Amino acid sequence: MPQQQSATFTPPIPAVTASTDLIDQLLAAGVDALRKNRLDEAELALTRIAECTPGHFDACQLMGVLKHQRGEYEQAIDWMRRALKTRSGNAAVHNNLGTSLAALGLNEQAAVEYARAIEIEPNSVSFRRNLANVYVSLKKMQLAKEQIEAALAQSPADPELQRALAGLTKRTGSPANEAPTSDRSDDNSSSHNTKSASTQEGAVADINVLKQHLVSATDDQQRRTLLFSLARTYDRQEQYNEAYRTLLEANQLAAELDRNSVDAQSYLDDIAAHRGVAQLLPAHRPGTSEDLPEARSISFVVGFPRCGTTLLSQMLDAHPQLTTLQEAPMLESLRSDVLCLPAGYPQALGGLSNVERRELQSAYFREAAKHTDSPTTKPLVDISATHLRYVPLIRSVFPNSKLFMIVRHPADVCLSCLMQDFKPNSMVAHFYAPESAAIAFRDTMELTESYSAICEAVSNPIRYERLVAEPRSVLSDICGDLRCEFDEAMLDFHNRARRKAVATASRDQVTQPLYQSAVDRWRRYEAHLAPILPTLRPWIERFGYEA
Repeated sequence: MPQQQSATFTPPIPAVTASTDLIDQLLAAGVDALRKNRLDEAELALTRIAECTPGHFDACQLMGVLKHQRGEYEQAIDWMRRALKTRSGNAAVHNNLGTSLAALGLNEQAAVEYARAIEIEPNSVSFRRNLANVYVSLKKMQLAKEQIEAALAQSPADPELQRALAGLTKRTGSPANEAPTSDRSDDNSSSHNTKSASTQEGAVADINVLKQHLVSATDDQQRRTLLFSLARTYDRQEQYNEAYRTLLEANQLAAELDRNSVDAQSYLDDIAAHRGVAQLLPAHRPGTSEDLPEARSISFVVGFPRCGTTLLSQMLDAHPQLTTLQEAPMLESLRSDVLCLPAGYPQALGGLSNVERRELQSAYFREAAKHTDSPTTKPLVDISATHLRYVPLIRSVFPNSKLFMIVRHPADVCLSCLMQDFKPNSMVAHFYAPESAAIAFRDTMELTESYSAICEAVSNPIRYERLVAEPRSVLSDICGDLRCEFDEAMLDFHNRARRKAVATASRDQVTQPLYQSAVDRWRRYEAHLAPILPTLRPWIERFGYEA
């Protein structure tokens, strides 16, 4: 079966209108705090409502969601059951109760709650998807298949449902004791010679379903989604020529659809504008800075898209003593703040006073507080795949911060960028074609190389391949640099990520255990990637990879 999707919460936040009534005011405050992820404030408001009006439906169900977001699943279950005592026919609360039960491994009870939600709202695709996932956990594949088929009846063009149905069809047609096969797009553990007949039949069914929906697609956006799904399906089935051909078609259509919404040249112009900025700063000497210390311990992880920043972020986020922020906009905001200084950006970076530095640090942390509910005493790790050009900004404003850089084989990076249907922006607009992806990678790395004097991480980056192969060793080294002890939870990151994805209704997070099949994936496409290898070769050699 394809990668099992995390259960989803039904958005539980009610519409709130202004009122002078105390309960309505408290509810409005709680809803606003919950929307902004300020969980302590939300809990205070909701608790006061519960004290004034025991059994208040909205307060109880929102408190249940809040407790789930904190990983306090038993308390979440208790609050949701209180809500159902007041309003037993609410489908969303039955669904959310099922999700909290499933988080504790109580899958039989979760199935009951999901089924009740479906009885109330039989047309809900998300409820049926959640029930199907629980049935898979219970190894009730036929029941799971029935739920996916019913969901497809409501959303026939959903590629994830299509892949799920193909995978379940394959598994229900296999012996009960046969080991499940992985349909993850990066998995290459099988080969044509070892595939069973049922696996091959399932692959054909999967591909044919996507082709049929392509024929009946009613708009280009739908075709775009289906083409990327079909390309990844071909890749999983080791039909690499068809996969690459379909990838080029998908990206060509994506480029046409996005051409009026992004300015690709602006990214290259910004890269060019940052050349020479490192010369404004003195060489970095770890441990010798006499600058004003930061108000909070902070570190940064930078890289290029698809190089492993998300994986590393999930691992570090599993550490109980760390707070991580991924792809948050604080550095863009910080750049704007520097731009407002008399010397402007980037010239001001070379001569910040301690007063200016402290003000900029405070502005950064105020912005960061909008994106996390973690205590401000915990060390913060800011992780981004788009902030390599901001290394001088980091070094100037946070001279004592620890900075890490993560790299991956450049050909694997470019291939993976081609395989993703990104939300458009000026950087990813270069990933619609292999040639422009390679040029964007080259220009970014050339800029990064110029930062080596002010950032030792550029000369000694973390390698994605080693992180996957030797996670304990790599993470122990990182923890040493961050002055915290290695924690075993970091190796169990996928379970935490899955629970977090449940609470936030996100379905794009890293929620699978480590696998090494994405390493050297580019070699399956070597003939197709040959035209861009000369552009990438200096960086393949620079990072110590084999061409």
